Amino acid sequence: MKYPLSIAAALLASIAPVKFAAAQVSPIDLLKAAIAAEGGAEAGKALKGLSIEGEAKHWEPGQSYSAGGEARFLGDTIFTTKWDLAKGMAKVDLNRAMKYPAIETLVTTSSSCTWST
Repeated sequence: MKYPLSIAAALLASIAPVKFAAAQVSPIDLLKAAIAAEGGAEAGKALKGLSIEGEAKHWEPGQSYSAGGEARFLGDTIFTTKWDLAKGMAKVDLNRAMKYPAIETLVTTSSSCTWST
């Protein structure tokens, strides 16, 4: 009686991963669902502009100086990217406040670049 139970458990264990793998959603299906959630392809075509803002914190791994060393905070970065899709122009603003090794603020603004389709 002990062996049939073991065989059944082994059989179930071997089949279970196959079912989970088959249940995964393909990347293209995820993309289609995301487009549909945002209003469909027509809403994407009607998009006139896009703006992305972000922040980052930069750390120097202490291990680059000594094994097991502490990480050192280098600074913060704030960026903004704006796209005017109707005019075919983009602009990037980057503001990086350095705290180490020298305390300084770096501000970079790209001139508007254009593209044609």
